[in-house]
Amino acid sequence: MSQAHDRLNKAIEVLATGEGRVKERLGDALAMIATVEPADFPEEPLRTRFATFLEELRLDRAHGSGLTTQATVDRLSRDAAAHAAQRLLDLGYTLRLVRADAGADARH
Repeated sequence: MSQAHDRLNKAIEVLATGEGRVKERLGDALAMIATVEPADFPEEPLRTRFATFLEELRLDRAHGSGLTTQATVDRLSRDAAAHAAQRLLDLGYTLRLVRADAGADARH
């Protein structure tokens, strides 16, 4: 598993089981993937969906700081934060599908 996969998994775990409201958990989750780039994912479906996720958030990643991540979350409405959280969970689902396909290919 790549480091990008590992970070995405940890971010999803924080989002799903962390303490606080959705926006707080989303901020923590985004901080975990703030340095991950779409190109870090070797699989095309995940790479494209991660890039789209970042574009939708309009996350300013040039500085790579937690402050930038928190500022992104702070400007989101509650509904937009819930939508972003759902999109992050969808990325986790895509990751599991990609890994399942890779496992099936390895067995054949």
